[in-house]
Amino acid sequence: AVTPPVVVSHELNDAGLRFEATVEVRPEFKLRKYKGLRAVRRVVKVEDRHVAKYLDSLRERAAVLEAEEERVNVEAGDVVVADIHGFHEGKPVDEATGEGVQVEVGAGQLPEELDKQMVGVTRSIKTPILARFPQDYGNPDLAGRAVRFEVTVREIKRKLLPPLDDDLPAELGAEGCHSLDELKARLREDLKSRSAADADRRMRGELLDALVEAHDFEVPPGLVERHIIGRLRDMGVREIPRDRLEEVRSEMEPVAVKEVRARFLLETIAEGESIETGADEINEGIEKRASLAGERADELRRYYRDEAGRAELAGTIKREKALDLVVESATRRDEEIDETQVADTRG
Repeated sequence: AVTPPVVVSHELNDAGLRFEATVEVRPEFKLRKYKGLRAVRRVVKVEDRHVAKYLDSLRERAAVLEAEEERVNVEAGDVVVADIHGFHEGKPVDEATGEGVQVEVGAGQLPEELDKQMVGVTRSIKTPILARFPQDYGNPDLAGRAVRFEVTVREIKRKLLPPLDDDLPAELGAEGCHSLDELKARLREDLKSRSAADADRRMRGELLDALVEAHDFEVPPGLVERHIIGRLRDMGVREIPRDRLEEVRSEMEPVAVKEVRARFLLETIAEGESIETGADEINEGIEKRASLAGERADELRRYYRDEAGRAELAGTIKREKALDLVVESATRRDEEIDETQVADTRG
């Protein structure tokens, strides 16, 4: 059984309890070729503009803010501290209200219409601004809504970036780099390493997709349902409005079916290849996941100390090793691409 039994009928009489239950079982299928699959490892080419963008982001992190004592009007690029109060049809909108909010004007940290109208606002003077939130705004309660803001800028600050010179590596704490050119060379190598790792992940995903596409078999609906619920929990969703339940299920079901099918395929490969998972691998897997769990690290360790938790993790590691085998046995070629082509590589 791959899911707990579901009792469909029961009867209690002098002879005792009689019941009927349905049990979902592992699907039967013929495993097709999984070794020697063809794959293209698409690597995004690192160019000078990527290095420049990376360098700019590091300078942004190292920037210092200098108070503008004399200037009273906000300019694009300023960092301001402001009291922002939003109103809709005369009523306060808590989600659009904040005291002492620090934002960079023109950096997209505010809704676009509000952001644009921040330019020219005078410090210490309450300024009314009418702005509409975009239709695709993250908060559905504000999406498409016109809000009247009362904005009072308390402070105006200018952002000072460290200059692009040979002192920059020291400013950024880049040990071993003694010039700007050496820093750029290190950043280029870092970007190449990231690009290679991204290419490996894409190729791995594409090989798994190809494996799933080559096998068309029914998967247990109950297991798909449990998979969807697990996905929602991972996303932090605890409850879905009843009127959206079917919509959410229909959106998630196609992906869930593929992921459940992939699970059965990898488990079958692992069995056929006698792939096992040792205690050291499980412990290493626990610590790896705990290092990424942040504040939930201790909670996660407690979960995996339980026998059921360890068995679940052992299964996950076994499937990962099975996919490793598929990837390592693939016939692959490398292809250099532009980052704009990444979205099209699975078409």
